[in-house]
Parts: sequence; C-alpha cells; structure tokens
Amino acid sequence: MQVIRLLIVGIGLIMILGAGGAYGLRHLQVDLPFVGLLPDAAGDEGSVGAAQPRRPDLPANYTALERNDLRPPLPGDVSYTPVVRDVTSYRMVEGLTTVRRASVYDGGTGTEPRPVIVLLHGANRDELSMIDMWDDTADAHGLLLVSLKSDGARWDPNNDDSGLIARALDLAAEDYPIDRERVFMFGHSSGSIYAQLLANRYDGPWVAVAGHAGFVPEGWLIPQDNAPAIRHYLGSFDRLFPLADARQSGQALADMGHFAELVVIQGHTHWFYEGGPQIAEDAWLWFADLVAEPAG
Repeated sequence: MQVIRLLIVGIGLIMILGAGGAYGLRHLQVDLPFVGLLPDAAGDEGSVGAAQPRRPDLPANYTALERNDLRPPLPGDVSYTPVVRDVTSYRMVEGLTTVRRASVYDGGTGTEPRPVIVLLHGANRDELSMIDMWDDTADAHGLLLVSLKSDGARWDPNNDDSGLIARALDLAAEDYPIDRERVFMFGHSSGSIYAQLLANRYDGPWVAVAGHAGFVPEGWLIPQDNAPAIRHYLGSFDRLFPLADARQSGQALADMGHFAELVVIQGHTHWFYEGGPQIAEDAWLWFADLVAEPAG
C-alpha cells in the first residue's frame, strides 16, 4: 500500500505541475527513488564499517518549528552550475569495473582535527554542487567536507552501499586531520532521503544527520537504539514533498527512536541552490550545538 500511495502522489504532482511536468517528473525519479527496491525492514540493519561516535542523549521526540529567516528569494532561473575551488577528488575502485568518486574540501588550517560533514547530492547533480553550498560554512568554522557521488543519477541503496561513507572517510584521513567524534551527514533531495535512511538503518560514524527537501516514508523505518538526531529543512512551497507527509515521517522517526526535528521554511520551494549556503550554516550551528560541552 505504501508503494501504491507514493505512486499516486507522484502522478498527482505531475498533473498539478502542468507545463512544468517534465521538471517534476525529473525530480520524482530521484526524490522517490527506492520504490519497489528497498529491502524488507526485518534484518536489514547493519554497520558501515566504522565505530559509532558518542551521540548526545536526546529523547525520541518529534518537534516542528518555522524558520522564515532562512527563506531565500524565489528562483527566477533554475539553471545552476557549481563553482568550487581547491577540491581534492578520490577515485574509489570497487571490483574490476566500478569506479566511485569522493571530493574533499578543507576549510581548516594547521593540524587541528577537523569536524567532518559528509555530503550527499540531489537529483542529477554531482558532489561538487554540495561543496559549492557548504564551502563558505567550512571556511568560517574550519570544517572538512567529504562529498560523495552516487553511482547513478540518484542514490539507490542497491548500488550505493552503506560502507561507501566509511571508505571515503578513510581516504580523506590519509591526507587531512579528521575528528572522528564529530562526523555529521547532510543531504539534499535524494541525498536527504538516503542520509535519513542510512541514519535509521545502519550503525555509522555520524553523530547526527540533517537534510533539505527529502524525507523517508514511514514504512521504510525500523526501531533503533542510540539513534542519531535528524533535522529536516522543508519549504512550504515544495510541491514534491508535502508538509503533511513530512510531519508523518518526522513522527515515525521519533517512534523508531530518533530525536526528529522538522524546520518549515514558509514560501520556500524545492530549489536548494539559492538559499543553500544559509541552510548549510544553520545546519552546522545545530550540529555544533549538539556536541557542545555544557557551560561551567
């Protein structure tokens, strides 16, 4: 029934978008990517091959708040090409033919270990689009960005295995000082879905997870102990991810053991590449607050 419901939502969105239907279909192919593909929940949880960090002791609870200060101007143009600098890219060869890529941007200086943000891109994009949205925040706070490229146009748990993140972190650690106790994950759209799915299904190196414009359907979630906190930024004008469904997903995450927070941005759409840097800065401040030592 969950698959049927998602398909009905997708068809309805295309009809509503009318002249913009091609745009909607392109994103639906990414933002509802796992329909009929996700393994059964029972027994699917596992490890990504890295030890869990210490996580803040937060209650399993769902909250929602409005942050209209994060609302960017409505996009006048949806063309976008990332502009990045000083990026180190790693080729990760798996088997005889599969080559994966991770790109790293270092906003830190000296030998002090850097907090790490693992980034997962959106539909039909690559890892550089996420670095472009996060590099100002990395420079301001001395962060290391580890941004991954999906195997195809979108993230697919059948091809993008969960151990990819641990392998990318190990490669980056050969060249950069990494603080393994402060690893976080952020995704947009398809990447947001996958980040939250990983946070719920797998034990991994992340302290907490945030995403923009993409949530996990409640039927895909399983109960978790020591579940990481999850924050989801969503625009009220996002026609691909309705607020009502996002609220259900947030409550389902809480029911499965997560501290889940929905940040509603009134008037904001699905488009990330206008206000992305402001959302990145806000997400980092939330991450940092979670691991901050108590005053006194």
